Amino acid sequence: MLNYKKIKEYIVWNNCNNSCSFCFLKTKLQSSYEQKFESLELCKKDLMDTFNSHLLIMGGEIFAETDIKIQDGLRELFILAANKMEKGDIERLYINTNILYKLDFLESVLDIFETKNLTNRINFTTSYDVNGRFKSKAVEDLFKKNIKILHFKYPNLMIIANTILTNTFCDMVLNEEYNIVNFEKEFGITVNPIPYIHVCDDGLAPTKKQVVETLFALDKQQPNFLKIYCEKMKFDQPRHLLQFNVDKDGNGFLEDVTAENNTCGHCINFTRCFSDSEDCFVCLVKEISKIIDF
Repeated sequence: MLNYKKIKEYIVWNNCNNSCSFCFLKTKLQSSYEQKFESLELCKKDLMDTFNSHLLIMGGEIFAETDIKIQDGLRELFILAANKMEKGDIERLYINTNILYKLDFLESVLDIFETKNLTNRINFTTSYDVNGRFKSKAVEDLFKKNIKILHFKYPNLMIIANTILTNTFCDMVLNEEYNIVNFEKEFGITVNPIPYIHVCDDGLAPTKKQVVETLFALDKQQPNFLKIYCEKMKFDQPRHLLQFNVDKDGNGFLEDVTAENNTCGHCINFTRCFSDSEDCFVCLVKEISKIIDF
């Protein structure tokens, strides 16, 4: 069972190779070559002073980087993370990536942890989204191929597919076009449905009713799904999110972009999950928990 201590999160840069239709980070600062190095140095300096924490490192998309010198800088950041894990300063490492690229560089990073027998302390998360992530069947096929490669090469790696609860995905579950058991079995991963945080009226947000029906439908497909899902949502894990930015003089810094909490005590982003309601997603799941425990 995971220890839900605080988690330090780095958005190293916003640059990405995919430009998903729903992504708002592409409207943020796109770091230059020099700024990428500056960001890496700032992250390493901050990580040196990080203790008793989990750690998440993500972009943008950092593993699609092709420049050798920047790859070396990224590898140094992960070597530091591995050393901190060996000392016990970092308990678990979370890596978030779209895996829509050749795996050579990513594998060179994972090999750092494999050599140190730390792979079983990594939560490797990617996103499966049927709306805006896969621009063609070829891209989706690449995603699925890479998952299978990683599962085969790193059997101790916990691979989690964060599956976004858009209205399209909800309809696929409710129309029995998607089965969570079959998906997990085919790719050797754990599926984790996550709420769709919409920042504009893009038509992808589901209704509250759709989400409730989808969660119960997934429970029918996979017995005890809801019980386990609700238990996970009960933990309010403190998060500290840092994102590279530059000030008016062009100097780089790590900006604290941690979202505020709503009056219910949960992150305000969880009130942006439904097309017809501003109710909190976590509060909804807790209400569902009361029903299944009755």
